[in-house]
Amino acid sequence: MRKLQAFLRGLMLMATLCIVVVTVVLYIISNAITRNSYADMSREELQHNVQMAQKLLEEYTAGALTIEELNDALNPRINSDGAFFLMTDAQEHILAYSAHGTEYLNEAMIEKLMTRLVQDEYVFVGEVETGDTCFLLALRQDNGVIVAGKPMMPYDSAVRDFRSKLISYMVPVTILMLIITLALSMYMGRPANEIVDAVQRLSEGEDVHVSESLPMEMDKAGRAFNRIARMMRKSMRDLTYERDTFALVLSGLSEGVIAINEEGAVLHENKAALKLLGGRDSDAYARVQGSLFHSLGEMAPDLRLKVGDATLLVIFSPLPAREMERRGAIAMIRDITEQERLETTRRDYVANISHELRTPLASMRGIAEGLRDGLVEESEKQRYYDMIVAEVRRLTRLVNDLLELSRLQAASSAFEMERVDPVETLYELHDRTQGLAKEKGLELKLYLPKENSDVYTNEDRLQQVLTILLDNAIKYTPAGGSITLGAENAPQGMRFFVRDTGIGMSEENVRHAFERFYQADPSHGAKGSGLGLSIAREILQKMKVKISVVSAPGWGSEFHFVLPEYQNQEKPQ
Repeated sequence: MRKLQAFLRGLMLMATLCIVVVTVVLYIISNAITRNSYADMSREELQHNVQMAQKLLEEYTAGALTIEELNDALNPRINSDGAFFLMTDAQEHILAYSAHGTEYLNEAMIEKLMTRLVQDEYVFVGEVETGDTCFLLALRQDNGVIVAGKPMMPYDSAVRDFRSKLISYMVPVTILMLIITLALSMYMGRPANEIVDAVQRLSEGEDVHVSESLPMEMDKAGRAFNRIARMMRKSMRDLTYERDTFALVLSGLSEGVIAINEEGAVLHENKAALKLLGGRDSDAYARVQGSLFHSLGEMAPDLRLKVGDATLLVIFSPLPAREMERRGAIAMIRDITEQERLETTRRDYVANISHELRTPLASMRGIAEGLRDGLVEESEKQRYYDMIVAEVRRLTRLVNDLLELSRLQAASSAFEMERVDPVETLYELHDRTQGLAKEKGLELKLYLPKENSDVYTNEDRLQQVLTILLDNAIKYTPAGGSITLGAENAPQGMRFFVRDTGIGMSEENVRHAFERFYQADPSHGAKGSGLGLSIAREILQKMKVKISVVSAPGWGSEFHFVLPEYQNQEKPQ
């Protein structure tokens, strides 16, 4: 379309230029054209007039006309069309002449003309400057000379008329051609310009639509452009959606992400990365960014960082290549503190289980081998049998505790929630544990709520949790101390607690108090399996209740949890 437009525009401009050139050429050569045409016409006309004058001169020579009659014949009978005459006799004496022709001839002109005359031959002088320009035709004969002339005023008038008409016609035609060229160019260029403008606006991100009824078959281009514009808008919407989704995903990740381009400038970093590394001004951030920039040239090894109490694993990967060149790199930052803690717990768990199982098994093996080899006296056999039974019971309790904890964590057991009287439960546990506390030299106190209200829980599991807490308090409270079992009213329900005046726990022990096989005082002689508090926490978690502990070395410990009141719960179906 643009080629056609350029061709037609050039064609129209060339046509206009040709018209202008022809007009100028015609203007320039108009003088010669009209001069030659007028000279030819004047020659024929003057020759005819000379022949008429020749007859008059013959009649005068023959005596048929007097000099007066000859002058009368020349004025104006044969020169009515504007010609003038001059007649001489054989001696070149002027006989007669036209009255109005004297201004065109003078003695010098006549003398110059006479020298050029040849006998019986016409001599035509195209132009003679005699004040005013004129044409001259002369003829010499035996009886005299005849000179006929015609002024060029009609020629000049014709030239002026021709030039005036030429200009009056050509100027409008030229202007019209220019207007047509401009209008045609604008008409043909409008759809192309419209599409070019639409493309420019589309490249700037605007929502553009062009008319599909464009002239010069540009409607096809308009429809194609609108299809492309719709596809681009859809692609932009999809890209924007994917970009926003990607940004939301990155922002919501718990893992940190930092991406850089090939120049090392940060393309993206999420909040998790800054939080894990301690901000942009931290040494960890600078170290990760340096390793990330180093990974642009080659694969960087994984990096482990210690930021405070957290352990971070940083994995570096290059971004997809573009034209065989790396476009940048990305770092994935993961907090593996819990993972390492769980791995350590798993190793300790296996080690603790092995130890807990090995201890009673080793004891039973030693006792059994002594009995088998006859090393035990008859009076001591019963005591050895009792020791074997005690170790078997210990091993049985350990296995049962492990199975109980596994069932709780696997959610294989369900609790039937019911209405429970907390005061009755506390009295029952107090009476059951009172004897054991006295054997250890401890005082067991009971604290009852000021306003009794039933709670919504499982009574057996509640007693199991409180029993675990009481056993733990008795185990770690020296003789002479006291243990308080009680409940009190709280805004969220009924708060149960077991408080002792035992050895207490450090802050580190408090953080790990509910882990499996964890012993607050490993050197304590009356240690158990280390699973009691883990079982208590799992039971309460299944009832959506959180257990907490407050403790300090030498102060003692308090375990507590809150159960909802019965009236705030729906009755079981």
